[in-house]
Amino acid sequence: MRTSIKKIRENALALSSSERANLIHDLILSLEDESSFDLAPEYETEIQKRVKSVKNGKAIGSSIESVSIEIEQKFS
Repeated sequence: MRTSIKKIRENALALSSSERANLIHDLILSLEDESSFDLAPEYETEIQKRVKSVKNGKAIGSSIESVSIEIEQKFS
């Protein structure tokens, strides 16, 4: 079984970032009843808008370091 997981991990990491994101989404949904992840239509629309912005290269991201510092400052 261990070898299978290792091979699955290697194959998953070889996927494109969008393919990995889709896989992660599907795996998370498989952990619980899918109905518990239903979103209101306006949230689905916003998510799709943001995904499109990232794919088009128009989104402005932040480094994990700056986000970590911001969270630390906000909650400490």
